[in-house]
Amino acid sequence: MEDGTQRDESGSRSVMGDLLAEYDSTSAPVFPEVLTDHDSDTREPPNLLVRIPRFQISFRTAGSWLNILGWLALLAFVIMTIGPGLIGTKVFLGTDLLTEFAPWSSLSSADSITNRGVGDTIDSVAPTSILISDAASTGNFALWDPYNAGGTEALATTNTGMLSPLSWPWWVLSHELAPAWVKLSEIAAVALGMALLLRGRWRLPSFTVPLATLIFVSSGFMISWTNWPQTRVAAFIPLIFWATDRLAVEKRWINAVPMGVLVACMIFGGFPAVTVYTIYAAVGFFFCRSIAQHRQARPVFMALLRSGIGVMLGLALSAVQLLPFVWQSTHNVNFEARSYGEAFPTSLLSTTVVPTMLGLPDLSGYIWPLHFIEGFSYVGVTSVILIVAAMLVRPKREHLPGVLPFFAVALVFVGTAVYSAGLANDILTLLPAISTSPIGRIRSVLGFFVAVLAALGATALYEPVGLRAQLAQIRNRPLTRVPYALIYVALAGVVLLVTCREVVTIYMSGDVYAAGNLSIVRRDIAIGIGIAMLVGTATLLVWFTVRRWLSVIVSAAAIVTTLVPAILIAHTWWPLSDLDSFYPETPAYDFLEQNLGQDRFVTVGRTMSPATSSAYQLRALSGHTFASPEWRELTETAVPGFYATQTYSSLPGDSWQEAIENPILDRLGVKYIVVSPSETIPGDVDDFASATGETELSENSGTLKTAVFSGPLRGVQLSVLQQIGLPDDSATLELNVVSESGQVLATTSQTIGGIGADQSLAVQGEGIPESTTWHVELTFSDSNARVILATGSDGTVSVAPVRPVDDGLELVHTGDATIFERTTALERVRWASSEEVVADSQENLEALYGSGDLDDTVILEHEEDAKAVDGTSTAVVTSEDVDTDNIEIHVESTGAGWVAIADAMRDRGWSATLDGESVNLVDADHATVAVYVDSAGEHTISLSYSPPYFSIGLAVTCTAGVLSIVAVTVVRIQRVRRRRDSSLHSGE
Repeated sequence: MEDGTQRDESGSRSVMGDLLAEYDSTSAPVFPEVLTDHDSDTREPPNLLVRIPRFQISFRTAGSWLNILGWLALLAFVIMTIGPGLIGTKVFLGTDLLTEFAPWSSLSSADSITNRGVGDTIDSVAPTSILISDAASTGNFALWDPYNAGGTEALATTNTGMLSPLSWPWWVLSHELAPAWVKLSEIAAVALGMALLLRGRWRLPSFTVPLATLIFVSSGFMISWTNWPQTRVAAFIPLIFWATDRLAVEKRWINAVPMGVLVACMIFGGFPAVTVYTIYAAVGFFFCRSIAQHRQARPVFMALLRSGIGVMLGLALSAVQLLPFVWQSTHNVNFEARSYGEAFPTSLLSTTVVPTMLGLPDLSGYIWPLHFIEGFSYVGVTSVILIVAAMLVRPKREHLPGVLPFFAVALVFVGTAVYSAGLANDILTLLPAISTSPIGRIRSVLGFFVAVLAALGATALYEPVGLRAQLAQIRNRPLTRVPYALIYVALAGVVLLVTCREVVTIYMSGDVYAAGNLSIVRRDIAIGIGIAMLVGTATLLVWFTVRRWLSVIVSAAAIVTTLVPAILIAHTWWPLSDLDSFYPETPAYDFLEQNLGQDRFVTVGRTMSPATSSAYQLRALSGHTFASPEWRELTETAVPGFYATQTYSSLPGDSWQEAIENPILDRLGVKYIVVSPSETIPGDVDDFASATGETELSENSGTLKTAVFSGPLRGVQLSVLQQIGLPDDSATLELNVVSESGQVLATTSQTIGGIGADQSLAVQGEGIPESTTWHVELTFSDSNARVILATGSDGTVSVAPVRPVDDGLELVHTGDATIFERTTALERVRWASSEEVVADSQENLEALYGSGDLDDTVILEHEEDAKAVDGTSTAVVTSEDVDTDNIEIHVESTGAGWVAIADAMRDRGWSATLDGESVNLVDADHATVAVYVDSAGEHTISLSYSPPYFSIGLAVTCTAGVLSIVAVTVVRIQRVRRRRDSSLHSGE
């Protein structure tokens, strides 16, 4: 071998042997050697064990018992946190949050909301996963999602994470079971990576594998980002470092294949920022490990070349999604608006050891300086102590070259860059792609650094040299030992200082008390101090006395004190929702399913949690996804403020009524507007009668009546003086519009969890004749709550009828949600017998904004697309979804004209045929498309979707996959032949 060492095929055992040989020749153990779980096959039992059989049994099995304890702890963590989700009695997803919004609020509400920050997981991640899973069950790979925000990519890009190996439950299990089994798969992937790296490569004691796994999966990032694709990507970090260690140390080209497969798995996982962070960290580890191992330029360069090939192989294996993702990102993502290099507040570091310091995920005690999902930084008191031990306590078997220095320096450097503005932050943010996502998401690799250092610290405490021996070694070799000792002492001091400082600072500031979170914070501080005293004292005793039984006790204590807080934190952060909260059907959804057809609806605010439309497979204008610049401009022109964030879109709650008559919404096929029942009803509101008294509406009050009115109405407003018991005890409020003859003219019923001063109640009374007189009857049930209402001089309940106006709206559904039909809406797929060319983008938008009289006209953007149609033709147009990626349109026309399709189909992935012949999809109406039909008669237009560069990407992926399989097969055959030849030679 070029570096002068002899290694077997794994490259790890002989390296360890060299280190042991060096250790045996240079160090004198203070305590007699004892057997461990990983060296019993190479060492003779020391005399101490022979003389004391009882201790012999304990010492021989100590490592095994610790290993069992570690795996039992990890199993207990799984059972007690995601167990109900695994067996289907609960859903491991925050769908309990859906009950906060209409129409689900009409169903039984959750007793409490575990985590109010998981909205993305229930209105984007899970709905898209459900859509793809349902499509796959019919034999269709849903590359396109036609239901979310006018249409967007689904399986076409990596955003969904559905091609990650860890997403397998979505493909084979029920939707309710999938989230928990995905989480279990993540934990298993982390455990596998830790086992291969810590035990397989570095030969650390077996119990460090479950310990490090538990520390990593309960770290801040892995806890807070659960059920996002982020943790599916981060779960591969240990495996990436395992593959990197192989490439850094061994001289085998085949090692590039595991690296390539793992990089592809991370890319398929769906959140590229974590992949970028991991690769940067792995590059740093590679150089530190490779240089320390080889100490020559040529082996390091060759190892780097093999590593580069591995990364390139990963890009090639994932090209089928990576190339469309790159196209989509460069065309639809505004990177100027996604510059996130600013360091996070240092106060977030207080949550590293006191997880409730800044508040809980249910928003109680909230004093977070930024979104708590982004800021939660927990690692645990035990982990901090083990990190300090890794830096200060020297193990009998020194760690492999480059391992401890890299992780110690990387933890402090990256941690400083994330939580403190300064040089470290400036250096880190100079790296390409780092600033495209909030810098705090580097907590993904920080959590891994913590887990590895904790494992190294646990190893040092399990087999310590002892303080006296360490000091002797420093005195014997001061030039080499003193600098390292000072550096590690300084790093350990930094870890302890920043951890404790922020806890003390925030606690003393009084903010915790003001937020009402003091008792919980005190409890967690007490737990932390107790753990610190227990584990810290035991650590010092082990270091000072080098007693084997103390080493075993502190190792067991580390496992237990990691497990208990981890379970408590996971229970606080990870929701386990009732099965009936998992995207249930409601009357509002039933109405849309029966009446929406090929058109679309739009929601106001958080009603219907916009992107859940993918789970229900109903087309919506609102949604949660990246949109093309043209689509964003068009919808923002129609409804200013339509995009609340870069990806989240719905009608704004404070101004939606101003946009209901906009002709752009007509042209986009927006047939229905869905609002919460508590929203103010559009229309003319009569004056309230003078209030002279009050009355109580409750379950015991019976039916309350109003004064007599006449004519049509859309609803009424109540004059509410007080509410008692709401929202803790939600109630059913029933409203009947009753004629003087006793006939019920209109009725509605809704569940209310709170009531405003001028509460609106929508009711379908627009068809009541002007001459018909009526009154309103109110009843209250299913609750012990009470509502105090104003009354008029005649003792009846004071209400103000809301009268319909000529605004193009018709109230069509009430109760769980209020649905208005937009009577001026055009069909989403329509016939246009006229054309108009407006090339300038701004003029194009202005033309569309004033296009109320251009229903039969398509507005084109390029002169060369014009066909000079005469505007006299008519047609019957019907469209049908073949599947998510294919649409078939049937046209029966009297002449030439255009078929306008009001979908966001301008990503170069959509193609069209007319009667089997390929035709152009022409840019129309600023952000949509149209197909020209050149003659009268019956025609069929077929639209199909194949993502940009999908075919090229698929070819590259298949080629890379075949080459990888061939390479592995050839190496395997060669290895078998060598073993056979070796056996034959030895037989001779």
